[in-house]
Amino acid sequence: VQGMGAPLYGFFVAQDRKNVDNMIPQLSQGGTTLPDRDYYLKDDKRSLQIQDAYKKYLVTLFGFIGNDAATAAKNAATVYDIEKQMAALQLSRVEMRDAYKTYNKFHVDEFSSKTPGLNWKNILSSLKVTGEDSILVNNPAFFTGVNNMLGTVSLQDWKTYLQWNLLKAAAPYLSSNFVDASFAYNQVMTGQKVQTPRWQRLSQQTDASIPDLLGQLYVKDYFKPEAKARMEELVNNLRKAFAVRIKNLDWMSDATKQKALAKLAAFKSKIGYTSVWRNYEGLEISPAAYFENTKNVGKWNYDFMVTRLGKPVDRERMNTTAPTVNAFYNATLNDITFPAGILQFPFFDANADDAINCGAIGAAIGHEMSHGFDDNGSKYDADGTLRNWWTDEDRKKFDERSALLVKQFDAYTVLDTIHVNGKLTLGENIGDLGGLNVAYEAFKMTAQGKSDKKIDGFTPDQRFFLSFARVWMGNALPETQAQLIITDTHAPGQHRTIGAPVNIDAWYKAFDVKPGDKLYKKPEDRIRIW
Repeated sequence: VQGMGAPLYGFFVAQDRKNVDNMIPQLSQGGTTLPDRDYYLKDDKRSLQIQDAYKKYLVTLFGFIGNDAATAAKNAATVYDIEKQMAALQLSRVEMRDAYKTYNKFHVDEFSSKTPGLNWKNILSSLKVTGEDSILVNNPAFFTGVNNMLGTVSLQDWKTYLQWNLLKAAAPYLSSNFVDASFAYNQVMTGQKVQTPRWQRLSQQTDASIPDLLGQLYVKDYFKPEAKARMEELVNNLRKAFAVRIKNLDWMSDATKQKALAKLAAFKSKIGYTSVWRNYEGLEISPAAYFENTKNVGKWNYDFMVTRLGKPVDRERMNTTAPTVNAFYNATLNDITFPAGILQFPFFDANADDAINCGAIGAAIGHEMSHGFDDNGSKYDADGTLRNWWTDEDRKKFDERSALLVKQFDAYTVLDTIHVNGKLTLGENIGDLGGLNVAYEAFKMTAQGKSDKKIDGFTPDQRFFLSFARVWMGNALPETQAQLIITDTHAPGQHRTIGAPVNIDAWYKAFDVKPGDKLYKKPEDRIRIW
């Protein structure tokens, strides 16, 4: 667990969602290798192909460490059977998005009494956690089920399973035959034709391993102070626009509006890079020991995580890497993060007109702000505490409107019979719809937003919506699309491109979309949440 593999369950240290000034040890369901429980439990053609590829991968790796063919096959069957039992105990990804369902706080002794085969005081001690009386568990039934498995699975089978967990964790950092076997297995999962070049894989690993060292170099060469200043201006403009939209909501009571506005005002933004760089003191790195370096990095990062227990919550640190091309909302910190990596084309261009920036990075800013008010983020208050601040009537109206968005995305077909999962992607779809609305509101406050002057033949509004669409340009292989529908909380790019605009009146006006056009929705059917 300490930096190399995580058998049986996940362990991490994070804020207590109902007492956000405290860090607390947390346990999560786990124990499986395939990216979702459904891959073990379903028997459709795609699932069976992936199960077969995984079983072959198991056999191959067990063979690499000296087992004969019969023993490798036996070990593979043992591991797969244990993992399938664990998969049946896991909550679905939709259930895992439920902040209340996954908040289960126990005294350590109390939780040990529910799992008599697992003494959590001793286990936590082995994980370098001492002096902690409480623990958070996202799926208690998973752990009681695993406890029962301790009595039905033989000791030798557990040893085989634990050996596999160490083996699969080490495999990406071993010789080329291990790496090639991993790629062959993942080809079935994703359809990827050619292995990612080694320089790129190692660049990604460096970013993941020592991000604060690489981040300093990246920021020095690629992130300009004027970009940060422009982003801060955009964030402030989007905050003002969001406040206007909240005040104008026709479905929310004044009492809930005031609390929503207080939460919006409390938002903090982190732009570009972390305020305090770690220096990785004590981390041993050798040019001649790649695998050992990887283990050392994992151990160092694990120790860093555990040392956060008993200390004040670090509200300043950016919990991502500077080169990352993404953005984040953290519900328990009530903050939005935009690392330097996303502040480039097509999301951001310091020299572009307002329509382009508002439609791209502006919509991204609005998207992250909207996460504070989506089906999950809306359960946290201005301080980041998991606490209801809604009236019952307002929550009911919000849920009714959200259900319409679920229905809209459920109808989108990705591959043959595979549809977007509207419930799994709801938070992101609320983020897109709210974000695009807020970004448009902010854009209309600019001089360009108030004019009709065309650039390159397009009106300001057209440029705004085209900029939003351009962000989602991409091409995913069918196998990747099928996997992401199961595992990703985001809808595919082609559906995000249209999913929000078809609910915004200004988009219809900008492109003269009329009844009979493919994407037309009647005004009364257009979904309005934020």
